[in-house]
Amino acid sequence: MEIIIEEITGVDTATLEGMKSSFRKWINGDFKEFIEDLNLSILDKIIIPNDFGEAVTKFQKEHNLQVGYTSNEMGVAGGKNLPFERDGETRVVIFIQSGVFLSIFNKEFAQEAANIIHHELCHVHDQYNNLQMEKFNEGYYKDTGDLLFDLLKKHSSCVWDEYIAPRLSCSTLPKDSDLSYLFLLDLIKDTENKVKKDIDDYRTQGDISLLFKNIQELTSLTLKIAATVIGNLHGLNYNDTKLSEVINKGLEGTFIFPIWNELHETLENLYQSYPNWKDIYVFDSLNNLILKSWNELGVFPENRGKGLYVNVP
Repeated sequence: MEIIIEEITGVDTATLEGMKSSFRKWINGDFKEFIEDLNLSILDKIIIPNDFGEAVTKFQKEHNLQVGYTSNEMGVAGGKNLPFERDGETRVVIFIQSGVFLSIFNKEFAQEAANIIHHELCHVHDQYNNLQMEKFNEGYYKDTGDLLFDLLKKHSSCVWDEYIAPRLSCSTLPKDSDLSYLFLLDLIKDTENKVKKDIDDYRTQGDISLLFKNIQELTSLTLKIAATVIGNLHGLNYNDTKLSEVINKGLEGTFIFPIWNELHETLENLYQSYPNWKDIYVFDSLNNLILKSWNELGVFPENRGKGLYVNVP
């Protein structure tokens, strides 16, 4: 695989050249055992830019991709997969934060950095598998005329993405990892507080489109991290009853709790038939859980005529 490492602010040329050489040896040496079962044939290159946000945004604009990456008060993305078309074929570029790259050379943070890179490579493997499932891939992009279904399937795909990558990359998690559970609790609290405010604003301003947009954005990240926790648990084959009790207790009373056990079961069932999905309707159960999470927050979208009606009782 091609690896491009740009000049990094604060790192002198001689030191960086040594790091570049060591990184390439590591990823093609000791790290290789963790990724040898992944199909990375569509991976074009790995880029480690000096300015992650600027590089990602520039690439997205150049290839007419949706612009954006995770960057808010809850955290910043350590890496970003960007699929693009070249000569009629899908290729993928991975951007990695320079801080993640530098952490590989810091004993305290090296394992976490390795897992971030592993995680991104597992996304490439998943994207390859999706391309092989022609009927599923076709259904993802097809306009079925069912507005709510077409919306939910996109959300389900995002949730699945953040389940399968952690499940496949859990072997490189740091031994003291909390499996993203504490981050999930923070996100749930943040989401519930913001949704409550958004609903209050809607009742005074009446902008249902803005409310529904915000609800989707907030719940999307929370559900993806919920899927990450479950992916880590399933990948590590955790059967620790005490841990399950701690997680369940932390989730009690939240909008995630009513779907938590079903989410476990649904994602495991999807995994058991992966990567041999016959069509997009494999997401039906996951679609229903996402819809239920919106309902738990007090938002009830439904198809009505040729449009989507959103009820907030």
